[in-house]
Amino acid sequence: MAKDIGLFWYRRPDHRPNFGDDLSPLVLELATGRGVRHAALGRCEAMGIGSILQIAAKGPARLALGLRRLAGRPVAVWGSGLVKPRTLPRAGFDLLALRGPLTAEALGSVPGVPTGDPGLLARRMAGTGARRHDIGVVAHYVDKDRPELRELAALPGVALIDVEAPPREVIDRINGCRSIVSSSLHGLIVADALQIPCLRVRFSDRIVGGDFKYRDYCLGAGRPEFEAAPRPDPAALHARARSMTEAAPALSEAAVERLCDRLVAAARARFG
Repeated sequence: MAKDIGLFWYRRPDHRPNFGDDLSPLVLELATGRGVRHAALGRCEAMGIGSILQIAAKGPARLALGLRRLAGRPVAVWGSGLVKPRTLPRAGFDLLALRGPLTAEALGSVPGVPTGDPGLLARRMAGTGARRHDIGVVAHYVDKDRPELRELAALPGVALIDVEAPPREVIDRINGCRSIVSSSLHGLIVADALQIPCLRVRFSDRIVGGDFKYRDYCLGAGRPEFEAAPRPDPAALHARARSMTEAAPALSEAAVERLCDRLVAAARARFG
């Protein structure tokens, strides 16, 4: 029996959960059929979901990656990205897939490396329940206390979806909505995966890196860039989101399946 894969994903300093990060081991298990455990960056075999590559350029982690390269055991990068533009050395990385071309550009020329966020594999984890809510609101954890959320929650047909809930629960709750409004990148990615029209919203300016990771994902997935609603009036946002419920999704079912297939193939090439 194959041993568990040592995967690095980001854990918050306060140890509270976060949906996008905590989805990483689940989708790698799905892609490879192997168990996955958390491993520190200097000791991991792989890096997955998240804007985490810049962490590898710091101090001890960079040294550990260099030693792994010399030992012929580079760290597999599977759909990871950067949080903002910067130049990053490739030494120590085995590039299986990257989130998008903006991250690829930071690593230099990387022809032939597929792009896409592994969060799209949530499509293959979701159930088939009814979509009972017109609008699901998925706030990034830095936005959880925004007053606009309380106002939105009081409007008809709205479900607030907590990114600190277990990942499978978040996926099922997103799948129970006919449209998604989100400041969380993975709220938007899972909406794309499940063919749900979605709208990016800026509840605050507290998300590190601004538009970079959102653009990187969109370009990597081949979907139109998100039109971000800046600090919206809740009533206006509610009306706009309800008008989206019958809109066509930004990614076709076939496009999502192609992205999922190439991410699975990339993971299995190293860990299958």
